[in-house]
Amino acid sequence: MKLSCPISALPSIAHQLRGFGCNVHFDTADSGRVTHDAGAIRFWHRDGTLHIEILQNEGHFPHAMLIGGIRQIVQETVEQL
Repeated sequence: MKLSCPISALPSIAHQLRGFGCNVHFDTADSGRVTHDAGAIRFWHRDGTLHIEILQNEGHFPHAMLIGGIRQIVQETVEQL
C-alpha cells in the first residue's frame, strides 16, 4: 500500500499506534516495523509516499480491515498536521 504522507507525520503516526498497544520500531528515521497481537507490518518513506507492507496477519481482523485501519490512521494524522 502507498499513501501520500509527509515524513514529518511519522512520529505522530507512531505515537497514535503506540496508543493502540502497537510496538513501533524505527530502523532508520524513515523506515521500520510495527508489531501487535494482530500482526506485523513494515514501512518506509520515499519521496512523499509512505509505503506499507503487511508481513503477518494473525487473523484477528480481515486483511481489508487492517488495510482500512492503517489508511485511516495515516490520513487522519496527515489532516491534523
